[in-house]
Amino acid sequence: MRITGLSTHVVGTPWRNLTYVQVHTDEGLSGVGEAWMLNHTDALIGYQALKFDPFGSGTMELDHTETMRSVSLVEAVRDAIGEETELLIEMHGRFSPATAIRLAGLLTPFKPSWIEEPCPPENLKALAKVSAHTDLPIATGERIHDRIEFRELFELQAADVIQPDISHIGGITETRKLAATAETHYAMIAPHNVGGHFTLPDAPGLGIELDVEARAEFPRQRANFDLFADNWQLRDPERTGPGGPA
Repeated sequence: MRITGLSTHVVGTPWRNLTYVQVHTDEGLSGVGEAWMLNHTDALIGYQALKFDPFGSGTMELDHTETMRSVSLVEAVRDAIGEETELLIEMHGRFSPATAIRLAGLLTPFKPSWIEEPCPPENLKALAKVSAHTDLPIATGERIHDRIEFRELFELQAADVIQPDISHIGGITETRKLAATAETHYAMIAPHNVGGHFTLPDAPGLGIELDVEARAEFPRQRANFDLFADNWQLRDPERTGPGGPA
């Protein structure tokens, strides 16, 4: 499988400009992913690393057809970006240890810099089993919400890269404390931020103020999408949420 076309699309919103990359292959398969342009959407600058989830709607296990399709997508992306660009594989914490180990073996020839959340985060011993059976670095941590909870992860040596979510774990101060602990266990840190980027302020603190009147213009919406349904990446609850078509 080879990539035959790449196109970029920018969608403006009051929050930020959303940048999407559409990929087409010579076998008729296509995919779309969101990119982070950090206010450079006019330039669409090049990336040093790309991360994506190629696994469709698989959960716990992945059948042979979907497995081969997923591996082919990774192969096509590696072929397109070359050896100099890092490739990061997202698994969204949805596979059993056996499935994750099998997939890691199939992906190893494409030299991913890490596989992210290969297993659900609640069972760290399952993650340790995956780590013990692959040479690929393991990244996890965005759904571990307390600095103390990382202790078991470090003791098991189940991850090579930790990804605490700054907005969930208690802010920058807690993240710095965790980073110091990670250093003593020779673990790297790649902070996760579900809320996107923000511009550093000139004034003391983070410079964040709540505009209640502006917030009123954006009422709460139904945002419950099913991660394991087809087209989950569209984040459209009408198509992928409970009661919606898969």
